[in-house]
Amino acid sequence: MKGLKKVALLAAITAASSAQAELVAMDDSALSATTGQAGITIDINAAEVSIGEIAYQDEGFLAIQDLVLTGSTDAFGSGAGDGILNNIRMEIDVAGAADLTPGNPTDPDSFRLGNDYLVQAAGILTGSQISNHNYARPTIGNGDLVISIKSINLIGGIQTVDYGLQIGSVKLGDSNQTIGQIDGTELISDLNLAGFLGPVDIVVHNSDDGVNISAYFNAEGSLNLPFMNVSTEFTIHNSRGDTVVAIGAVDEGHSLAHVQMNVSRGTQGLAFDLQNFEADIDLNNITMGASPSIGDLYITDLHMTAQTEIYGH
Repeated sequence: MKGLKKVALLAAITAASSAQAELVAMDDSALSATTGQAGITIDINAAEVSIGEIAYQDEGFLAIQDLVLTGSTDAFGSGAGDGILNNIRMEIDVAGAADLTPGNPTDPDSFRLGNDYLVQAAGILTGSQISNHNYARPTIGNGDLVISIKSINLIGGIQTVDYGLQIGSVKLGDSNQTIGQIDGTELISDLNLAGFLGPVDIVVHNSDDGVNISAYFNAEGSLNLPFMNVSTEFTIHNSRGDTVVAIGAVDEGHSLAHVQMNVSRGTQGLAFDLQNFEADIDLNNITMGASPSIGDLYITDLHMTAQTEIYGH
């Protein structure tokens, strides 16, 4: 019996050694071909965020109070949404040497960014229009972290995510205030907005070139400016003028404003390179005090770029 045990043990060791000799490390592309997936996917449903107060202290305070982020129920009169933030998919990947041609739908190793989904959807969904859009595709290099946020259920290459945001107040406070109970001059009150979030891309460069962020969205809502005794309703979209990004129909609810910026280390602090902000902005029912509305204000083809740096003094 002892001899048989030794033979069995020798056979097991030999088999294990042979098996180990066949183990070869797989790169991301090979893993994708074998398992059908590379990277990490996170699906988010039934989410809600509420914050009582966010307070910034210098000598005195600046406080944001009663913040709630959730889904919407009727943004732009669509009737869409159940008031819960859901249908969000986050895909996280680290690029390799083969991932340097983003946006190629025939190349399984290429990354598809938000603009690629918009272009695909515009080619499929009747009534879409993309014209004079100022998008700057970020370069994706070996080792870059790529985070893509979009809806789980894609229709024609894209489906937006409904969201809602409420902020009770934004206040100033003197140095004697108690954190969590800041009370002073009220800059903003009753900020309520709802809308749709399109694709969002975050590219963290391995070459120390900072972070590139691109986001498509629209919004409608209202706010008060108590310290000026002014209130207004507002809409942010991209359906008018020469620059239009609209998927499915050219109207406020189907169009998407765009913001893109590069955030990096500056010479004195944090550097922000605003590569693009484009939108149409409507201010409706502008009132001052208890007097009747003074009317509406419409801004078409707003386009902004800027280079800024933030640091202490």
